[in-house]
Amino acid sequence: MLFLSSNPSISDAEIYPTWGWDAPALEDFFSNRFGGGEKEWMSEGVRTLQHDGTWSAAVMFWSSVRKRAREAFGRPVRPGIDYALTEIVHCKSRGEVGVREAAGECATRYLDRVLSHAAARVIVVLGDVARQAIETFYPAERASNNVRVVRIGERNRLLAYLPHPNARKVRTFPGVYSPDELAKIRGALGSATEQPPGPIGIRESSRFRHSTIEASRMTTGDETVQILRELQKLGFTDDEFRQMHHMGVSMAQHITYCAGKEFRQGSPNEILLMNLRRVLQRRKAND
Repeated sequence: MLFLSSNPSISDAEIYPTWGWDAPALEDFFSNRFGGGEKEWMSEGVRTLQHDGTWSAAVMFWSSVRKRAREAFGRPVRPGIDYALTEIVHCKSRGEVGVREAAGECATRYLDRVLSHAAARVIVVLGDVARQAIETFYPAERASNNVRVVRIGERNRLLAYLPHPNARKVRTFPGVYSPDELAKIRGALGSATEQPPGPIGIRESSRFRHSTIEASRMTTGDETVQILRELQKLGFTDDEFRQMHHMGVSMAQHITYCAGKEFRQGSPNEILLMNLRRVLQRRKAND
């Protein structure tokens, strides 16, 4: 499940990337913010790491999103595995300052690219700004006032609409949706509603790993390094890799970042690894 809102708020006390961060640090923050990275960037999916090393109070927006995810799945949820968050405008501001002026430009640049890469079966649109952008870029008849299916990134997604967490109105799934609509949302989530929650961290299965690699004796990061070195020998270029990578880094940068790491299941780095396996398989078949 992916929650789509207007833009992120800003806090001077929160640790957040600036222009001075290098690519590996940026990748670690955005790929592993919910866990499994070099630092523990968030606690319980609702508290942010502060410059003084302490945790913030629970952030109301994050807490609300976690509650909505629990309502939709009908069970406890794991931030970063069961649900993720993105925005129409990616720059931070307080009180949505500047968002309506920037929404058209930012959505044109990024919205379809972000949503097309998302694995989410259900996209929850939060608030009027996000709703207006979605209905501008993906016009269609809604199946009901709050639910419709849209083709995004070569797959069907169910769009569900809720008021922004700051709205002074009913904003829960049971409060907004009829039992039939809520059943439709849970049906789109499919078997994910039945999976028991587990810890965020090291993968327990290697079923997706390429059979030619001794995966059982290496981390997913080490496997990525090995595949990239094999691809380099087969003529795979940095330009090709940058088009695949979610942050556009070079192979050398990614190799440095990956060594010895274990990627969280469903994270951008694990998805990239699966795509690299396919590329390697095709290159070997055509060699």
